[in-house]
Amino acid sequence: MATTNMTQTQKIHTKFKLGMTRLEAAKQDQIALEQALLSFHGALEDHLRFVLSQKAIISAETRAAVGDRSKTQWRDLAELAQVYKIITMDNKYVILKMNKKRQAIAHGHACELSKQEVVRYAEFIASIIKYQEPVSVNTSTTSHPPSTQPVAIPKSSSLSGYHIAVGIASAMLVVMLIGVLVLLAQRNPSAASPSTLPTPSSACVIKGNISISRGIRYYHLPGMEDYEATIITPEKGERWFCTEAEAIAHGWRKAPR
Repeated sequence: MATTNMTQTQKIHTKFKLGMTRLEAAKQDQIALEQALLSFHGALEDHLRFVLSQKAIISAETRAAVGDRSKTQWRDLAELAQVYKIITMDNKYVILKMNKKRQAIAHGHACELSKQEVVRYAEFIASIIKYQEPVSVNTSTTSHPPSTQPVAIPKSSSLSGYHIAVGIASAMLVVMLIGVLVLLAQRNPSAASPSTLPTPSSACVIKGNISISRGIRYYHLPGMEDYEATIITPEKGERWFCTEAEAIAHGWRKAPR
C-alpha cells in the first residue's frame, strides 16, 4: 500500500511539474497559460480523487464513484473533499471559481488569464498536494533575469473551530438527506424503475442528475453551463425528462447553472 501511495503521489507531482514547465515557458501567451492551468487542475483532481478513495470512513460505493470521472463531477468532488476535511470551505470556493475557467478552456471558449493568476493558483495547489519543491516562476514581461528568490508556498493552516463545525454539520446533513431519500422511496413503492424511465431522444433532452455528495436532484436544460459535462446514470436513479414540468413533478429542481 505504501508503494502504491508513493507511485500515485509521484504521478500527481509529475503532472504538476508539467504545469510548471508550461508556465515557465508561457510568458504572457494565453494558450500556453491555459495548458499550464489544465495541468495544475488535473494534478489537483487526481490528488482529491486518490485521497478520497483511500478514506475508510467513506462507503465503498462512494469511493468507487469518486474514482469514476463519469460519475463524479468537479462540484461533487470538491464538496466531498470539504466534508471529509481534505480542503477547507475557503479552499473549495477558490477551486470552484478556477474550475469555471477550466471548463471554459475545455469547451473552447475565451478565457482571460494572467501569468500572475496562474502562478498564485500553482502555489495554492502545491500546498494542498504537498509539493515540496519551490514554486519559482518569472512573471516579469521584461528581459530582466528571474529573481533567485523562490515564491513562498503558503503553509496549510489548521482547521479553525468554525471550519470543523461546518464540516461536521455538512456530514450530518448528508446523512439526514440520505435518510429522507430512503424514507421517500419506502413510502412510494410505485415509483418508476430505471427500465421504465424515458431514454434520451430528440424530444427528451432534459438531464435529471442526482448529486453524489448531497443526494439533491437537479435537472439541466440544454445550454446551461453544466449540461454537457453531466452524465446520466439510470442505475443511480438518474433519468431524462421531456419537459420541465415533468422534471419538477418527479421531485427534481432546476440546477443553479
